[in-house]
Amino acid sequence: MKEITKFLKSKDIHLFDIGREKLSVTNGVEINHYNKDIGYFRSSFIPKHSWNEIDTEMYNFILSNEKNSCSLKNIVDVLNLELLLKPYLIEFHHSLIRNKYIDNLSQVEKFVDSKEFNILTGEINNFIIDELHKNVKRKFLAVNEVNQITTTVDYADSKKKVGLHLDNWCKYDFKNRKESPTRICINLGNESRYLLLYNLSVLEMYSLLSKNAKKKLTHVSSEIGNFFMKENSNYPILRIEILPFEGYVAPTEMIIHDGSTIGQSFIDLCLHYIIDN
Repeated sequence: MKEITKFLKSKDIHLFDIGREKLSVTNGVEINHYNKDIGYFRSSFIPKHSWNEIDTEMYNFILSNEKNSCSLKNIVDVLNLELLLKPYLIEFHHSLIRNKYIDNLSQVEKFVDSKEFNILTGEINNFIIDELHKNVKRKFLAVNEVNQITTTVDYADSKKKVGLHLDNWCKYDFKNRKESPTRICINLGNESRYLLLYNLSVLEMYSLLSKNAKKKLTHVSSEIGNFFMKENSNYPILRIEILPFEGYVAPTEMIIHDGSTIGQSFIDLCLHYIIDN
């Protein structure tokens, strides 16, 4: 089966209202076969390091024009929450600095009990309920090291980074992934962070696998993404810039993705919400 090296049009995943200046692309993944980076699991998938601007033709191709027929469960979008959150985030950052949490990664998460943090999250909760009309299933603060190619760590195992991956909160079969909850991730830091993703759903990836790969599958959804990346290691990966006061919405149980803090100098703080569809 011939390797796919150019973007395909997705029918499942829709990108909306994301300015071209926020997008960049790299031509595929590197596979960590031999633990060349001991911070990652062996056989993890890491995006190639050369990121390029997206030209107008590619931009028009990957963006969706079907917004009216979509819902939060199948879109990737960027929320600008500056007007809503700026006064609360300023006080939040001042308190972090005042209490010297910002200098100690292990201490930042203790800040979730502070008054400033609770006021901030209360405003975000109200936005999700009142404006998006969704219920919050879970929320958590993530603290990441600076200048990381990818950010997700398997704390339950060896504390190594997992690389590009599929979330599996609900453990749905790949055919039922559209029923999974959606993620909102809000940048609470002082610098840009990034969302890395494939523009195809795991179901679309399955349809593109070779017959040999399909025979090897045990139909675990994460296996589908791994086989797709092995067979199509030069398929392009998108990178979306998320500025401070911005958040992304994405169906992270349907798409291969990860966060990135490349270029950062300060601790990366982001607030994650898992919401009902």
